[in-house]
Amino acid sequence: MDSAISSNTQTAILAVAVLFGWLYLKLKLSLPNLPPWSFGVGELDHRVGGTGQKWIEKRVAQHGPIFRTSFMGHPTVVVTGPVGNKFVFTSGDDDTLRSNLPVPNLYIAGEPSIFEVHGTRHKLVRAAIAGFLRP
Repeated sequence: MDSAISSNTQTAILAVAVLFGWLYLKLKLSLPNLPPWSFGVGELDHRVGGTGQKWIEKRVAQHGPIFRTSFMGHPTVVVTGPVGNKFVFTSGDDDTLRSNLPVPNLYIAGEPSIFEVHGTRHKLVRAAIAGFLRP
């Protein structure tokens, strides 16, 4: 009788282990391919010390030309290098690349600012501002 209990226990343990292994693999394979990141408290030191360029160079050396960080408490993706510049300046779709200000900046600039206007409306506002700035 003891061997029957131990074999049932072994079968239950094996079933639970297989279930956890299957769930782990399923979750690991279903996660999106995101750039490496760090949202730690140490992210403020580059702004306080005025060493932004060194901070970015350090992160590029650690994580590559695309990485995630926290800017003013909000998750941000940083894209550097010529490939990143080409992507930013040649993305023609209005929905491909969109800038969203963090909430504190939105309070300062106002909700209908040029930073929050996209697409054809952005082109109209930019043309109007350029018209005011001409000599």
